[in-house]
Amino acid sequence: MRLVLALDPSSVDFGEKNSGGPHPYLLTVGKIRKVARTGSAVGIASTEGASVTVTLDNRGRKVTKIADRPLRVKSYIYDDADALIFSGIISSVELDAVVAWEIGA
Repeated sequence: MRLVLALDPSSVDFGEKNSGGPHPYLLTVGKIRKVARTGSAVGIASTEGASVTVTLDNRGRKVTKIADRPLRVKSYIYDDADALIFSGIISSVELDAVVAWEIGA
C-alpha cells in the first residue's frame, strides 16, 4: 500500500515500513466506508460520502515536518499492485506520535 499526497508543487509518497521508498511511515489503511443513499419524503440524500482513515508513524515529527496539517489536500491510495483503490481529500487530522488522517471522497 502507498499513500500519495498531491502537495503543491509536487507529490509526496508514503509507503509501508519495508517498502524501500523515501517516506516509509504508512502504518495502516482502514476499511473504505461507503454509504448508500437513502430515500425520504423530500428526495434522495446522504449526509456522508465514502471515506477511509490512514495512520502514519510520526515519531520525531517526521510526517508533520513534510505535511503539518494537510487539510483539503488531494490524496490517492494505491494497493500493492499499484492500482488506485481510493482518492479524495483529507478532511480531518489527528496529531500525535501516530498521525491519523481521514480522507473523504
